[in-house]
Amino acid sequence: MISFYRYADTVGDGTGSREGAVNGSVTPVVLRLMPRAGETSLEVHNMMVHIMDVGLFDTGKYGNNIVLTNGISVGVYNADGSLDRDLMDGEPIKLNVEWHHVCYDASLSTYGTGDASLSVSWPFTRAGMPIILEFGESICITLADDLTGLTHHAFRFEGIAHG
Repeated sequence: MISFYRYADTVGDGTGSREGAVNGSVTPVVLRLMPRAGETSLEVHNMMVHIMDVGLFDTGKYGNNIVLTNGISVGVYNADGSLDRDLMDGEPIKLNVEWHHVCYDASLSTYGTGDASLSVSWPFTRAGMPIILEFGESICITLADDLTGLTHHAFRFEGIAHG
C-alpha cells in the first residue's frame, strides 16, 4: 500500500484532462478517480476542490459571476457505470457557498490583484471512514454547465492505494 495524491481527470487514471473549467452545458463533462492498473483498490480519504476566477467570488453565484442551472454532482459509481452513492444527496452544487454544505473546510483567498481562489477540503473520513473504491469503481464529478468563465477548476484526491 502507498499514499496517493491525484487529480480527477476525464479518464480516471491520470492520463486525461484534469481541468474542470469546461463547457458541460450540452454534454456533461465527467472527471473521475479510479484505481489504476496494478491497484486493487483505493481508500479515498479527502477531496480538495480548487476554483479560481477573476474578481471577487459571489455567494449567490459560482466563481465570480457564473449562474449554474444543473450544477456539479459527485457520486461513487460501480464498475458497470451505475450510481452506487450520491455524495450530494440529490442536491448538486450551484453556488460557491454550497460547498460549505457538504465540505468541512473552505478558504477564500484574494491577493489584492489577480485571480481570487476558493479551496475546499472534503475529508470523507470525518463521516467515519474513507470511501473504498475497488478496481473498476470510480468517484465521478459531473460538470453539467458552462464553467469556461473560470480561470481554473480542479478536484484533487488523497488516500491510500492498495495493489
